[in-house]
Amino acid sequence: MTFPTFRRKLIAPPTGRSERKDAKLAMAVGRSKHYRMSEIKIRHWQETAEDADLSEKAFQEILNAIIDKTKTIEDSFKKHPSKISDDLIEIIVGGIRTNLKGLV
Repeated sequence: MTFPTFRRKLIAPPTGRSERKDAKLAMAVGRSKHYRMSEIKIRHWQETAEDADLSEKAFQEILNAIIDKTKTIEDSFKKHPSKISDDLIEIIVGGIRTNLKGLV
């Protein structure tokens, strides 16, 4: 598969829209075994962390690190011009923001 084909499939399949509700993880999250990104809430991540014997403090530290890294990615795109189109950057950053909303 060529890079342009891979990129097109990653962002929007040529045969139709890629819906967020259709996105799935390879492993289930939470005790009720959610795979679809649109169904996963913060409590499901917390359940998974508890089942893995992760402390609440460690879970919060991980969550804070994700938030910080998200800001770093956004800032990096703004500060360093690249050959990536503004539209593609907005798709990437917009997707990160959308998924982050479910965590905070």
